[in-house]
Amino acid sequence: MNNNENEEKIGIKSKFKIPLIVIGVLLIVVLTIGIYKFFQVKDARSLYTSILNDFESKLVSNLNIKDDAKIYSISGNLLINIDSNDSEINSIGEILNNLKINYEVQMDLNKKLENVLLSTTYDNKNLLDLGLYLKEDTMYVDLGDLYNKNIKYSDEELKEVWEVIDTNDYETIIKEFNKIIQDNLKEEYFKEESGKTKVNGNDINTKSYILEIKGTEVYNFENNIINSIEENDNLIVLLSKTGGMTESDVVTYLDNAREELVENEDAIIRLEIHAKGFMEETAKVLVNIDNEVIEFHQNKKDTYNIIYNDEEIGSLVNKKNNKEVNINQDGNTFTYEYDGKLCTIEFKDNNARVYLNIENNEKINFMLGVNEDDTSIEIVLDGVISDAISEVSSKDNEEYVDYNNLTEEDMETIYNNLYNNEALLSLIEDLSQTSLLQNLMLF
Repeated sequence: MNNNENEEKIGIKSKFKIPLIVIGVLLIVVLTIGIYKFFQVKDARSLYTSILNDFESKLVSNLNIKDDAKIYSISGNLLINIDSNDSEINSIGEILNNLKINYEVQMDLNKKLENVLLSTTYDNKNLLDLGLYLKEDTMYVDLGDLYNKNIKYSDEELKEVWEVIDTNDYETIIKEFNKIIQDNLKEEYFKEESGKTKVNGNDINTKSYILEIKGTEVYNFENNIINSIEENDNLIVLLSKTGGMTESDVVTYLDNAREELVENEDAIIRLEIHAKGFMEETAKVLVNIDNEVIEFHQNKKDTYNIIYNDEEIGSLVNKKNNKEVNINQDGNTFTYEYDGKLCTIEFKDNNARVYLNIENNEKINFMLGVNEDDTSIEIVLDGVISDAISEVSSKDNEEYVDYNNLTEEDMETIYNNLYNNEALLSLIEDLSQTSLLQNLMLF
């Protein structure tokens, strides 16, 4: 079976024609469109500088949602639902539908403490309670009813967990990238024009602020960006630290990216922002990346039609505390909504649905659904983020045994408790009745 047949079979082939880079630009426009104070900028360069700085500020502010608390918890549950007309799949689905997973993660960023509590049930019977308590380079494992002591495990590499949590590192990376981009935007890339432009088919008078890089200059710009990153020792260290790579790996990645650059006379990066009227409100935004063109045409004060390669595909509502994006292309939909408290993102086609809902940066609901050949699969993850806890539950004073000192008697105790677990026995029994497991046992 070739790759295309594989994709069709499992239902993951997207019919969306919009490249990811254009979707990325779309999200930037969603975050920044309409905030410009044109009368405060003197030229195109200062306008685009303002946009980049505003985008940086939004990214940094989102990083620090819980940074002031330092101590917080995330708790919720995971559900898997399967429904199918296929008896083999449905037998597995009934088992997974009866499996419930609850979790809680407590973190103290200052003291470098983390407590993970996992509780599972099968058919409303307790299956397994698991606790992981992490303190700097030491982890304690609590097996609940399976074993009456914590199992202690130490490893210097566990400290790396705390190295990648520091939001200050990400903040510095964002600011350094913004600076590198701005430093490599030459004066010749910017210009302003006044005249008529088409907005929803009508010619209107606008002042246009344009950023354009074209031809081999696109290659030069991208190459200069890579060079600037490689020459920034602090940025290389932070990319290594947050990416789980060595510094030489980061440099190798950048070198490979440079080798993939191609000088192309037809390459283009062009952004246009058209302002109209005395107050110069945004009438139109155009983004052209290698002739993939996405436009935003003002329909009424805070509403824009989204046009992709001359085809109207959706709309954007952009008020101060109310933002909506709706895209519909070939039966595929993408939706983004934000009202200051509730943020919802959804992608849906004939075979799949991905849904994310975040309320007040505290409640999270994520759902991944797939429909294929009369089979429906849903994975649902709910969570609540809270800074109401005063401290992370500690296991420092509880009895423990070092992992390296576990005896055969200790392991036998764990095995015996597993074999006497009523929920586990029910799960094994139900699995043994499925045709899938019976087929596997033939090998």
